[in-house]
Amino acid sequence: MSFTHLHVASGFSSHYGVNRPEVLVEKANDLGFSALAITDRDGLYGAIKHIGACLEVDISPIVGVDLVVLNEDLSYLCRAVVLAHGSSLGWANLCAVVSKNHEKGKKKQLGIRRSDLALFANTGSLTVLIGPDSDVGIATLGKSKTAAVRLLKEWLKLFTVPGSLGIELVSLLTEPGTKYSSVQNARLLELADSFSVPAVLTNAVRYIDPDDAITADILDAARFIKPLGEFELQPNAQAWLKPKALMQKVALEITSDRARAKKLIADTALLADLDRKSTRLNSS
Repeated sequence: MSFTHLHVASGFSSHYGVNRPEVLVEKANDLGFSALAITDRDGLYGAIKHIGACLEVDISPIVGVDLVVLNEDLSYLCRAVVLAHGSSLGWANLCAVVSKNHEKGKKKQLGIRRSDLALFANTGSLTVLIGPDSDVGIATLGKSKTAAVRLLKEWLKLFTVPGSLGIELVSLLTEPGTKYSSVQNARLLELADSFSVPAVLTNAVRYIDPDDAITADILDAARFIKPLGEFELQPNAQAWLKPKALMQKVALEITSDRARAKKLIADTALLADLDRKSTRLNSS
C-alpha cells in the first residue's frame, strides 16, 4: 500500500521549512514515493519549482497551502492545510484562497475567515485539513469530549460538501497529554470516525532528515525573534520526510489496531489520489 506526504513545508516557508522543493522531491524519489505535496506557509511560493522538480522524476505533484484561519471577528482560530484537487478549478480556487489570505482590510495578520474558506472548499475542488494544533485538536487534550464535539460541529456547519473537511493526524511521538502525541491523535481519530469525517495521516514535514532538526530550531529562533531556550522547541526532531514503513508504524501507534491503521493509510492515499486525479473522497 502506497503512502503520500500531504503536509510538507519547503524552504520557501520563511523561517520554517528547511529544504528547497527540488531537494524534497529528490529525497521523495529516493524513498520510492509516487507523489508528494508542497504546502508552504501562507502562500504558493515554492509551488512552481515543486511541480517542475516532480515532473522531472515522474512524481505526481500535489499543491496546497498551510494558512491561518480566522474567526468571524478576525481573531486567530488555528492553522489549516488546504489541498487543491487535481483540476484547473482546484488550482484556481487555491489561488483565490491565498489571495483572500493576503487581503489587508481590517485584519491585523495574514489569514482567511473560516466562512470564506468554506465557500471555496464547498465547490468540491479543495480539502481543508484541521489537526492537532486546531481548536478541535487542542480540545482533545482535555478529558471531556464535549468541547471537541461542539467545536467540530461548528466546522461541519460550514463545510457541508463531503470531502471538503478532513482531520489531519500528526503524531510526533510526544508525551501523552501533549500536542502531537499518539494519544491526542487517537482521540482525534475517534472523533472523526464518530462524525464520519475523513481522517488522514501526515508528518507535518519541515526537513528531509532528523539531522536537519537543529536548522529548524534556528529558523524558529529567527521567526520568534528569541534565542534558543526562550521558546518551546519543536518536539523530538520527528518532522522529517519519513519513509512509508515508518509512517505505517505511526499509524499503528495511533490506532492500536492493524485494520484501522491500514484504513488510515488507505484514506491518506485516497486523498492523494483525489488531489492528483480529481476523483471523489469520502469516508466510507
